[in-house]
Amino acid sequence: MTLREESTHVDNLDQREQETVPRCRANSPRGNSDATGSSYQPVKAVSRALMVLRCLNELQHGSIAQLHRMTGYPKPTIVRALETLMSEGYAVRDNFSRGYRTTSQVQALSRGFNGVPLLIEAARVQAIALTERIKWPVSIGTVVDGKVVVNFSTAPISPYGFPFPTLNRPFSITETAIGRCYLAFCEAPLRERLLDQLARTAGQNPVLDLPRLRRALDEIRKRGYALQDPFVTLRMFEEAQRFQFMALPIRDAGECIACLGVGFYKRAVRREDVDAVVVAPARETVASIEANVRLLKRNVENYSGSQPPLLC
Repeated sequence: MTLREESTHVDNLDQREQETVPRCRANSPRGNSDATGSSYQPVKAVSRALMVLRCLNELQHGSIAQLHRMTGYPKPTIVRALETLMSEGYAVRDNFSRGYRTTSQVQALSRGFNGVPLLIEAARVQAIALTERIKWPVSIGTVVDGKVVVNFSTAPISPYGFPFPTLNRPFSITETAIGRCYLAFCEAPLRERLLDQLARTAGQNPVLDLPRLRRALDEIRKRGYALQDPFVTLRMFEEAQRFQFMALPIRDAGECIACLGVGFYKRAVRREDVDAVVVAPARETVASIEANVRLLKRNVENYSGSQPPLLC
């Protein structure tokens, strides 16, 4: 079989595979919580190109024969994948050594995988498991420009979902459990900068009482977790007043990088039972998330294989 005939044969196989597999309906928010489950069969050409890129990146410099031995793909398939990678700037042909190598553009593929994306990957499965265990909605929140942003929430799969939207919406850092938790456990210089920023805008928030807030932050650090400002609850609309919110810090290398929040009905969990019913299982979840963050960060820095790490 010639190179052209072999290439055509591979294309025909891909087309027949895609035609014989029934299309699947996309998952709904309340559907399967498996983040790796796809709604359609993968595009074989893309999968092969990514495998060639991973192998070439591992080799740093490789020939068609080496890539063929590593991937098992037909050589025409490898050539087409390399030509595609070259056109996108991820690989170049090295005529002096009669092979191919990756370019610095490969680093751009991991440029966005830090901060929130890494945090969500580390926390998603654990947050879902916590909701399945205690039934209450779980949120992962960070602080951006002095506001709390909920980056991930299990509310769609909780039988007690919030009666108001939370995902990707800004909330007060001084009034929410996640915001107060972050203020209490972030590094002292950062906390002072945030409090100074609040002091400069105190005229825009007549209910802000900084001395009372500082006393509350001291209590939160002693207790180990934060609850929503009770004075704020009085000003919330009726449905939201039924909820209480608890938050724990998520740390990396001793630094608070985010907070895990749990919302629950006040009448369902007595105040004296909050530690046992909500806080204790949430602490276990936070420990697993922190371990996953460390694992993923090591993976980003050192990993060059073809399989993702197994998270806790």
